[in-house]
Amino acid sequence: MFKTSPFYLLCVLFVFSSNTAKAGKIERAYEALSVYNYFKAKQLFEKKWKNNKAAASYGLSVIYGRSDNPFFNLDSAHLHITLAESSFSTLEVKEKGKLKKFGLDSLSIEQWRDSVDLKSFRHAVKMNSVNEFERYMLAHFDSEYRQLAENLRDSLVYESVQQTNSSKSYLSFIETYPNSYLKNDASTNYENLLFQELIEKNSIKAYQNFVKSFPYHPKVEAAEDSIFIKSIEHKWLKEYKSFIDQNPNNHNVELAWRSIYKLFTAKYSPQVIQEFKQQFPDYPFKEELQQDFDLASEVFLPFKKDGLWGFMNEEGTIKIPAKFSFVEQFWEGLAIAGLNGKVGFINKLGDTVVPFEFDEAFSFKDGVAVVSKDQYFGIINRVNRLIAPFKYDFIEPFYSNIALAAKETGYGFLDHSGKELTSFDFSYATDFSKNYSVITKGDRMALLDTSLQVIIPFVYAKLSFFYDSLFIAKNDTLYGLVSLKGDTILNFDYNRIDELSAGLALIQKEQKYGYVNSKGDLSIPIIYEYNLSAPIWGKFEDGYAKFQRNGKFGVIGKDGKEVSPAIFENLKNYNRKSLFPVKKKENWGFSNGDLQLKIKYIYKAAEAFQANTAIVKNDTAYGVINKDAQWVIKPQYRSIFRLSDSTFVVKRVKTAVVNGTEEELIPFEYESIEELDNGLLRLEREDEVYYFHLSEMRFIRPKQ
Repeated sequence: MFKTSPFYLLCVLFVFSSNTAKAGKIERAYEALSVYNYFKAKQLFEKKWKNNKAAASYGLSVIYGRSDNPFFNLDSAHLHITLAESSFSTLEVKEKGKLKKFGLDSLSIEQWRDSVDLKSFRHAVKMNSVNEFERYMLAHFDSEYRQLAENLRDSLVYESVQQTNSSKSYLSFIETYPNSYLKNDASTNYENLLFQELIEKNSIKAYQNFVKSFPYHPKVEAAEDSIFIKSIEHKWLKEYKSFIDQNPNNHNVELAWRSIYKLFTAKYSPQVIQEFKQQFPDYPFKEELQQDFDLASEVFLPFKKDGLWGFMNEEGTIKIPAKFSFVEQFWEGLAIAGLNGKVGFINKLGDTVVPFEFDEAFSFKDGVAVVSKDQYFGIINRVNRLIAPFKYDFIEPFYSNIALAAKETGYGFLDHSGKELTSFDFSYATDFSKNYSVITKGDRMALLDTSLQVIIPFVYAKLSFFYDSLFIAKNDTLYGLVSLKGDTILNFDYNRIDELSAGLALIQKEQKYGYVNSKGDLSIPIIYEYNLSAPIWGKFEDGYAKFQRNGKFGVIGKDGKEVSPAIFENLKNYNRKSLFPVKKKENWGFSNGDLQLKIKYIYKAAEAFQANTAIVKNDTAYGVINKDAQWVIKPQYRSIFRLSDSTFVVKRVKTAVVNGTEEELIPFEYESIEELDNGLLRLEREDEVYYFHLSEMRFIRPKQ
């Protein structure tokens, strides 16, 4: 995508050319281009083209690619940027260096080529014809928009096919465009139409009569499929049950029962499974149901063996063999897995619940999941019914049954049924957080609540959550605080207002900063010197924040009092009752709360003390010291990560876990050791992944 404006290049060239007393034709051509003298620039570029193809072709492409002159022609712009690229690639390094004075290098050529591709694509979209899209695809065969142009071309052709709506027209489309993203839909329609030719009336009754009259006909199974499909138009639970009652011998009855189970157990739990057993006593797969009930509460751990993934329980018993390219944790009874380059969902029995047909997927939540195909996202339920079609650029996770999504026209919101709750014309929108979303139209922002009502109208240039019912807002130039009612709580007099951290927020006015509290009151006066990094180190943590004066750091408390003067090059984790790291002359030491240096400035890195030990680094390696600066763990590691007061992950070339006496709890055999939330350590070694239970001091490996 084109990111650097040609105007910047022209400005550079103008400065260059204005300081060149005896400019050559190329220099004079770029000078003319910089002041928009396209006639002169074009004439000079053409005269110099044979002698300097790269620079001249680039200049000509810029002229042809800009719409503010009579030479505007995107085909010519594309031709010349292609010539510039090929010519530039053949130049010697020294010759390429000479062109840098024009701002011309491989990056600027690539960026302008991308811009021409985009402009040409927009032109094709505006023309919106099959010929124009095919023309674009042929000329811009390596453009990132080529696939999109192909999709748009196919959509136009497909519209006429749908209007004709004959098996012949669908077959012609499939044969003509075998790689179309619409091929699956076209194939489905083709097959359905062919089958309908065998059935005079396309109705459930007609198919049922066909099955009854011709029980041995080769199309009976297809007819039964049609009965099934037509009976479950919306894929509701009651439709599946009605289908079973009316068609007890249909070969899809088994599938219907399993679909009922999936829909009923959308919010998967042992309790829900028990409710299902009581409500559907005729469910034919009682053994599977009992097994699923038993598995619902069992912990499944992903493991990796010989490069493939499966699941085991906490005892190491293999529950699902390692046969997937990747797996994720189970969520609502289903786990995302990868197979043959596609993504699907499996249950704890190892069965495929949702086919491996997606490019990307996110875990089920409340019975639905976001999935993608061919670069577009949609929503499915547990029976793989498409709730929202594959037409969105992205769909975020649901919040109060509302999901943020985006498509070509802009941002908007969906509900659990896939219904579009708003128009998709917002230029930007945020996920709902604390029951609110910030939406943007043009250069103005507004606030939306979960009932999709605009609470704060489109009047502010910026808008973000502050605290409770207060919001940070920016008018055309300055920031203030406003309430949900639109009342100004803090006047628009400030250059910056940050989010709250430990109850206080940094606020900047001109070149000074102070702090406001959660009510919008000035809590610490605006007296401190502001610089660009102040919002990073100036946040309050554990009741304290750093400030800087004359290039040195000190500490202030939440009452605004300076508990440490600005005497350190740096400091962190200030603690009134313990030692904390301080820095002078590029080295770290430790001071107490009375600012008495207790451990000298001898370390290259230092972390805060925890349980009377601290991780530090000498000139070459990391180790652990006590408060007497004695080495508890010798400095011989590339990194150290604390797991507990006396347990550490340490790394040399390989990674291990040691205790406070450097005894190896887990040997140096692993590429990585990761701490999980459930008290387990995830161990990775070559093509293997398994676990270590830290409190029980045991490995969890898949049993052979």
